[in-house]
Amino acid sequence: MPAKRRLTARLIARKAKAAFHKHGPNLSLHQFARLSGLSVGIIQLRLGPWLAFKKTLGLDPAPARPDRPTHQPEEVLARLRTLSAKSPRLTLAAFTRATGYSERTIVRCFGSWSALKREVSLPPSRSGKARIDSTRLLADLARVAAGLSRIPTEREYARRGSYSVHTLTRTLGLWRHLPAHLGLFLSALDEKFPDNASQAKVVRKLLDPAFNLPAD
Repeated sequence: MPAKRRLTARLIARKAKAAFHKHGPNLSLHQFARLSGLSVGIIQLRLGPWLAFKKTLGLDPAPARPDRPTHQPEEVLARLRTLSAKSPRLTLAAFTRATGYSERTIVRCFGSWSALKREVSLPPSRSGKARIDSTRLLADLARVAAGLSRIPTEREYARRGSYSVHTLTRTLGLWRHLPAHLGLFLSALDEKFPDNASQAKVVRKLLDPAFNLPAD
């Protein structure tokens, strides 16, 4: 059988030059590896760093990406006036879909969607449902925890809880911080209802060893 051709640096460099000629100067190391059937490790071992190798061929090692168009505030305001005349209850999602502006552009130019609407004398966006009091959320979390004898996972609470996981974390913070919040809540119950805190004491007894909740 004929011996395999040795993969020298000169041979790989010739392959790379041909690939650049065919596919353009922006050809990446991983693209060349797929085209040539060589591993990234072999290419770098023979040629060295890819960007440095491109430089030896007289190619720009990192061609500049074309600048993204920047939108001026006046342009955004004009589009909002036009669209809101047709749809007074225009939402942020509908505005970005219709114009192609990103939410980041709106925040960069005006600070927020509500601030942008104020610029053209539109009424502020209605807020969603009123936030649920944290006491109600913690009481419901305690109920679910008592049934499981431990803090529920997000999936378990989604199945057993009375509120959504999003509502809980939006109001109380990260899920991993909930045991501490629950411990403080139970302590407050013990103080407020010393003769009627059996539920709190049961939950505390179940959870204290595993989660190191604050002691009374």
